[in-house]
This record gives sequence, C-alpha cells and structure tokens, in this order.
Amino acid sequence: MEHNASLVHHDTPEGQKIAPIEIDKKLVEDLCADVKPGAKECEKGEAMWLMNYEDVARARIRREKECGPIDGVHAEIARGEMAIILGVWETKTKDKSGIPMEYLKRWISEERMPDGWKPDHVQGFMDVVKRSKSIKKAVGQLREDEAAAATTSS
Repeated sequence: MEHNASLVHHDTPEGQKIAPIEIDKKLVEDLCADVKPGAKECEKGEAMWLMNYEDVARARIRREKECGPIDGVHAEIARGEMAIILGVWETKTKDKSGIPMEYLKRWISEERMPDGWKPDHVQGFMDVVKRSKSIKKAVGQLREDEAAAATTSS
C-alpha cells in the first residue's frame, strides 16, 4: 500500500494520485546506513550485519523528518510492512536478531527474493503484530532520547 515517507520510494507528488514506483538508490543507501551493528558485531568483525526493529525505527524517524509525519493508519501500515519481513527473514547471531543486510538490499533495491532463500517457518499475524509493536516502541524511545538530548544541549 502506498504511503508517504516510504523507506525507498518518493512521496506522491503534489496534484498526483499515484506515487513514483522507481526505487531511489540514495534512499536505499540511507536505509542501509540506518543499520547500526552491535558493539560485539564490530569487535568480532562479523560478516553478517543484521537489521532489527531498532534499525527500522531509526529509518522510520529519519524518513518522517524528511517527508513529514504520516497519519496513524499509514504509520501502522509502514511498521507492518517491515514487521512482516523482519519475521520472514529473521536470522539470529549470538548478539543480534534481524534481517541479513544482503537479503534486505536485494529485496529493497531489486525487488527480488534472495538467491537460494526458501521459507523455513510460518509467519503468523500475531507475529507481525508483536514485531510492529516493537518497532513502534523503539520509535517512541528514540524520539524520547532525541528530545532529552536536545534539552540537555540547550
């Protein structure tokens, strides 16, 4: 479903009914830059970076700053889109759970499934709801942290 503040597409231009479907490579790069490896991942030089719900929250906040806030229904849809894929491709290392970045990049920049990927579990509605709530909670926490940092620096 189209909504403004998409992670890799531009908003619907003023006076238009349909948003551009082209993927913006700069937005893909920005989304990938929102992924913060854990300290242990960096220490170990782990080859697999994972995007988790906190990284998604960081991306949602960034896009809404760039595009303006979206209404509650579209915010839920935006969280749900990523909650689905977080559940479908969730991978776990010793220190983090999330989507392997190579999977994410293929999906968001080429709109293709990762080579060799096959479903290995059922992703249910309640799983999506739970992950969406985790994203929403992380967005709230990051916004609180930003507000506190702004107050402290003032």
